[in-house]
Amino acid sequence: MAENKLVSVIIPIYNMENFLVKCLDSVRCQSYQNLEIILVDDGSTDKSALLCDCFAEIDSRIYVIHKENGGLGSARNAGLERASGEYIYFLDSDDYIEQVLIERAVEALERTESDWCGFWAVREDQKGRVLYRISSEEQEWEVSDPQERFAFLLERFLNYHIGWEAWIHVFRRDNIEEAGLRFADERVVYAEDLLFSFGYLLRARKGVGLQDILYHYVERENSLIEKNKDRNVLPRIHRLAEEMYLQICNSQNSYIKERFHLLYLSLMEWHARPYIEKRGVKWVRSQMEEMRWKEFFPTEYFSSQFAKDIKEYGARCGVISILIFMGGREEEKVRRLLDNILQQSIQRLEVVIIWEKEVRL
Repeated sequence: MAENKLVSVIIPIYNMENFLVKCLDSVRCQSYQNLEIILVDDGSTDKSALLCDCFAEIDSRIYVIHKENGGLGSARNAGLERASGEYIYFLDSDDYIEQVLIERAVEALERTESDWCGFWAVREDQKGRVLYRISSEEQEWEVSDPQERFAFLLERFLNYHIGWEAWIHVFRRDNIEEAGLRFADERVVYAEDLLFSFGYLLRARKGVGLQDILYHYVERENSLIEKNKDRNVLPRIHRLAEEMYLQICNSQNSYIKERFHLLYLSLMEWHARPYIEKRGVKWVRSQMEEMRWKEFFPTEYFSSQFAKDIKEYGARCGVISILIFMGGREEEKVRRLLDNILQQSIQRLEVVIIWEKEVRL
């Protein structure tokens, strides 16, 4: 395909000297070559800054920003200020991508005239061993009215049918700038990727999702996800909800604004499951009643409609099925496997164990 569209690849970097070479090689070797590669050194104290400068010397497409440490969101925003490409792609510096990612995404965006392109990922450990894959069928979507957009956000986006991480999407820069979108501080707002993607999809007209697995997510010790497992993230989840509500207000979409309580239920279902399990639905209701935007809820909502919404939402959100094939005497193995599954952040699960009885001759 003709490479007449410049793509800005923004890579925030903080102390990633052991991962950076593999990450940058995967970008520099893309089959689609019309790139500007923006490396944002977010105050690294290891050799990452030096590596960035060395790569800039050997590849004229690379531009390096050195800044004081401000976090992931701050680094991505610095990259956005420098970007000039028609398309924007965010890549995390400890991960790497397939050689055809940019080519496949740009081709799909141009072919379908879409505002957004998504794809899927494989999660690996630091030795390259596959932990699991995230994938779905190829899909196209288009929204033409507020009702369709609300259904799309609630049933597909917030239920992870298209993914919400920044690195799993390619965006149009004009749409980002028109909406005035920037990343929030991840130390204050939980799932800042979700917030950015949500703000973008509040305005996007059309999108395409590829079935290809094009991203390699490397799970490492001391990552943000690992750290969050041991923290009380509930205040940051509420801040995420507040910022989502402000995004809705800024988009002037009154239909979604009036139904924001359902989006909040979705956030609680996905991201605050441990709190719901420990404290129950009544506690969820009390949290919602205390929110500062509660005046926008339907009249008498908590005394009449709340329980019905929970039931309806549960029916609409879908279930992820996990099939486990076992045989013989493997009770301990099953117990460990189930413990691991129950610790996953996604808790809308159906676990099916197919057990073959041990046969003795």
